[in-house]
Amino acid sequence: MLRLMMRFFVLALFGGVFFIAGTVQAEPISGSQPVTAASSSALFGCVAGESCADAAGSVAGVRVDPVIAKIKGERIILINTPAQFSATGSRVLGFDPAEIEYWWDFGDLSAPVAGEVVQHEYLEVGDYQVTLVIKTPRESVEEDFLVKVTDQGIVLITDSDTDPFVLTNVLNQAGRLNLLVKQLTLDKEEGDALMQEKLINFLLNQSEEIQRFNSVISWTKNNDEIDALLSFGQQPGNRSFFADKNIVIVGDNPGLIARRAQPIYDTLLPRNMLVVAPRILGAVLAGDSKGNLIRTVQNEREDFVILGIHSRRNYGQVTFFNFLSHFTNFLINRGVSVDTIFLILLLPIVATLIAFARQLVGIKALGIYIPTILTLIFVAIGLGSGLVLLLLILLTGTVARIILKRLRLLYLPRMALVITIVSVVILGMFYLSVKIPHLTFMSVSIFPILMLIMLVEEFIKVQIEEGARGALFLTLETIVLSIVSFILVSWAGTRNLLLAYPEVILLSFVINFFLGKWTGLRLWEYYRFREVLKRLPVKNKIKSKTD
Repeated sequence: MLRLMMRFFVLALFGGVFFIAGTVQAEPISGSQPVTAASSSALFGCVAGESCADAAGSVAGVRVDPVIAKIKGERIILINTPAQFSATGSRVLGFDPAEIEYWWDFGDLSAPVAGEVVQHEYLEVGDYQVTLVIKTPRESVEEDFLVKVTDQGIVLITDSDTDPFVLTNVLNQAGRLNLLVKQLTLDKEEGDALMQEKLINFLLNQSEEIQRFNSVISWTKNNDEIDALLSFGQQPGNRSFFADKNIVIVGDNPGLIARRAQPIYDTLLPRNMLVVAPRILGAVLAGDSKGNLIRTVQNEREDFVILGIHSRRNYGQVTFFNFLSHFTNFLINRGVSVDTIFLILLLPIVATLIAFARQLVGIKALGIYIPTILTLIFVAIGLGSGLVLLLLILLTGTVARIILKRLRLLYLPRMALVITIVSVVILGMFYLSVKIPHLTFMSVSIFPILMLIMLVEEFIKVQIEEGARGALFLTLETIVLSIVSFILVSWAGTRNLLLAYPEVILLSFVINFFLGKWTGLRLWEYYRFREVLKRLPVKNKIKSKTD
């Protein structure tokens, strides 16, 4: 046993001596050095990661890849905006900079561009593959970089207290929705004055790009940005900055924040303004990307407040003078469209205007229904398109009635044929809209057109009852009254008045009551019977005026 252990010890000793000798012989011979960044080009023919030998045949070390392409740039880019791509992060070893070429292919069929740092502007929305090719005297290396080009973007204002994990989720969701995000982080330790100055400078410096964004979303703990936005809007030239944008204030108590944020709407007059809870911020992003922000948020049913003209008088105790303001504000925040509220409030005003024109001015028109419907149609499709469609339908219906009159048909079948002919003519009009680019009838909503077609029966009925001359004057009076009503409705002051003070419609009770008691001459009748009034005795004139 002892002899066996001695033999094992001798063998181990000899093995160690031979191992040390082999290691000493494997060291580089005189004149050879380990591979460095400067000498890596000498090993170009070696396989990466394997032992390489220099020209003398000595083992020089392990090869390191001399060329690695690396692209730096934004993954989401705004359309029609120069975007910068850089190859400065690439590694090119062992070559003179004059021997290196950087070529870029932006994936949009544009010509390749050379340069280590380049700019490119995409003209269409979509996904593109940017390819960087680095050319050296010995090889070419490529790197691909996927970018999304979008026409939608948001400004996201946060503060240092925002939860990084939640913020990352929000940014990731924005990326999935192809929303370009310009983020500004405010540090509340800087003080209110510095934060306001920082926000104002950010908006001014990025104004050209921000002008093309959809929304400004502000998400700070104490909503310090409210005063900054208000201060920005009060500066000369900045009042219209947010005219076509959405402003979203994110906070834990939307109802309380809304009271403070209302002056922002009154000053900046944005397209839409909301105060939402953080939990529905995802719905805000989704609605912004789809272009239906208000409808998407309204589907959440709670934790948000929509600010606008209608909400100016929503605060305070409910009284007789503001109960409709509270009621309409409640409906709007529960999903009813502002336009729907406006049109409903508009009906009493239009009806009162028509009654006033009939009782005091003497314009007969075709009742209240037809002028009101025509006014709403003009509001829906525009005055120009509405008049063209109305005249076309009236002319077609009149000609069809005259032709069908010779067939001696009963009234209802004859009217059905008239409506059929009018419908065919409207289809022909749509055909012309497809063939002629300048015609814009393809964009007209179908429901106003259907309503115009169905009004043909009323106009034909008047022609039968009043004759051609009487029907012509009644039709003209109806159209003129509808145009006047449309002008009144289209005036921004009318919309602001009805949404801010919906209680105004209650005045229609008083006005129509006195109109219903009116028994004197109409203004048109004073002109029509002017010759008769001249021959009346003075007493009769006075009596007629008092009556």
